[in-house]
Amino acid sequence: MRVLGIETTGERCGVAVVDETGTLAERRYLHRMELVQRLIADVDAVLSETGTPLPELNGVGVGAGPGSFTGVRIGVVTAKTLAAAVGLPAVPVGAAEAIIREQRPEPGERVVAIIRARPGAVYVSAGDTSPRPRLVTVVDLISELLSASPQPVLLCGDGCVREGQAIVAGLTNGGLHARIGTSEAPHPSTVARLALERLLAGERPDPMALAPVYVAPPPVDPRAERFAPT
Repeated sequence: MRVLGIETTGERCGVAVVDETGTLAERRYLHRMELVQRLIADVDAVLSETGTPLPELNGVGVGAGPGSFTGVRIGVVTAKTLAAAVGLPAVPVGAAEAIIREQRPEPGERVVAIIRARPGAVYVSAGDTSPRPRLVTVVDLISELLSASPQPVLLCGDGCVREGQAIVAGLTNGGLHARIGTSEAPHPSTVARLALERLLAGERPDPMALAPVYVAPPPVDPRAERFAPT
């Protein structure tokens, strides 16, 4: 079974093809506001590299968000269009679920994914496979983690770039050990593998039902942030 993965939720985007044996091809890059121009060409490239015509895929997995408002929308629309064109299932994969999958926690460590949102806040998920993390302030997140469990915390996700050190400091000051893992959006191969697992389990999501996960509206002025939160 072969699955195409599309990941466009963050600054580093990409596409990949995987099967049960592993990653067959992957392209990942800083899109630098050229995602629309690059994405279809890169899909064509990985399909060609693996000798897989689009109709011979078994499904398409896509990072459904939250993340870059424009990036998520472009990725979801692309996945929906490709899948619907040849009758493939389209599997939405939550950004937090994919980020958590990529971590290598120490025994007893709690993995908490934080995704970039507005300043002073993050989207957070602590292992829930739902694609819709909660929007919380950094102050509230620190308080929640300190009161929830004495387990050490492994933070991950692109929210760590701006807020990770403040969260680690707050947790440390409260007597809870914390560290930062991967500080970026997930790999497209991870998105594809999670989609593959669901397809192997019998899921067949309708591509026409695919939709971005928008947790918060974009800023009024799209220039306010290079990557407007969803």
